[in-house]
Order: sequence, then structure tokens, then C-alpha cells
Amino acid sequence: MMLFIRCAVLVWIVWPATGAAQNFKMGFDAYSIGDYATALREWMPLAEQGNAYAQNNLGVMYESGYGVVHDYQIAARFFYNAAIQGHTQPQINLRTMAEKGYAEAQYNLGKMLAQGQGISQDLTEAAHWLQAAAAQGHVDAKIWLTQVHQ
Repeated sequence: MMLFIRCAVLVWIVWPATGAAQNFKMGFDAYSIGDYATALREWMPLAEQGNAYAQNNLGVMYESGYGVVHDYQIAARFFYNAAIQGHTQPQINLRTMAEKGYAEAQYNLGKMLAQGQGISQDLTEAAHWLQAAAAQGHVDAKIWLTQVHQ
């Protein structure tokens, strides 16, 4: 099996200038400069309200231990909550960053399931989520799928 370097990708969405969008952008800007406390403060309320992008980004923070205690179980929960929204939200344009957000969460969840990090290893379920991400054009998910199917 090939070794893969795990890389965290944050998702930034271009939204109209609403309160939620401003909070998301403030969190993104803070994260970008290493101000994880502000990112956490801005994204947590959005994640609790069901914002998939905030959920995915918080999952990245917990998976990596950026500004929070490193915790794969919490990361997996955030990734799952974001990933399932990719199946229920209408997909408008596969080239938009919005759709990449769902794919990123599905990919992150699939990796965790494949490796048994924070969640019981389940290669069948991992393949399901990686396939969902790959179907949206997520290149790394396609690579991971080949490893899961070996």
C-alpha cells in the first residue's frame, strides 16, 4: 500500500455579505494567519447551526490539533455532519467552491474510515464516502479509492 501524506484543506466559500458569511470569512482569515482561537469562535456557532463548511473546517482543526485538543472522534463527527449534507443539498454547479466543500468533507470522512481514525475502520463505508467525493471531481478521493479497493 502506498503511503499518503495527509493534508488538511480548508474550504472558503464566496457568499453574499450576510452575518453568517462575514463570520465564516472572519474565521477563515483568522485560521489563515494561525489565529485558531478566533477561527474556532467564529465557526463553532455556524457548525452548530448546520453549516457544512464550518463543520468540515472544524473537523480539520480537530484532526490536526490546530487550536484545539487533537481528537479524531470529534473530527470524524464534524466530517460526518458535513458529508451527509452533500447528499441532501441540491448540486448547482460542480465547479463551484460550495460543492467542493461537500466533497472535501466526504473525502475527509472516507480517509478516517479507511484508516480507523476516531471511528471504527470500515472499508465499505470508506469506499462509499470516497466515491461520493470522487463523483464530484475530488482527485485525492479517486486516489484513495484505489487503495481501499486493494
